[in-house]
Amino acid sequence: MFFYSSFLSEKTPTAHNLKKIISSYFETPVSIIEFYKKWIPIPTNELMVLSIRNKNNKFLGKNIFFGKKICNTHDTLCLVLGPLNYQEYKKNFPGSKMQTSFKNIISLYVGAGYDVEIKVLLKLEERPLLCFDYQKQFSLGWDTWL
Repeated sequence: MFFYSSFLSEKTPTAHNLKKIISSYFETPVSIIEFYKKWIPIPTNELMVLSIRNKNNKFLGKNIFFGKKICNTHDTLCLVLGPLNYQEYKKNFPGSKMQTSFKNIISLYVGAGYDVEIKVLLKLEERPLLCFDYQKQFSLGWDTWL
């Protein structure tokens, strides 16, 4: 990590430098989607009800929102890894050491103020064929698709 100390010492993290750090440290192709749209549910106790009896004036879009969730694009990044071969893809399953390393480096560089989603892409030709065999362990949605 000493090699990346110049990036880590900057006051403002940039997507370009994060891409450089991740792609060179893990030796994998990376792209970053800034201002990534994420829907955030509004807690039930914070939902507003419009009524005539309510003496406080509320304005739609200003201090009251329509719906049970709001769209947030301010503090979310999406890190897209790949396309990777099947062995590299399996190393990046949720909960793996590689995912933990990614999250640690990202939080070290970006800080706690951002939410980062990691998407891993598999090369199409590397996609395993689905076969029903008790000796092979597949996980639906992770390494098999319908």
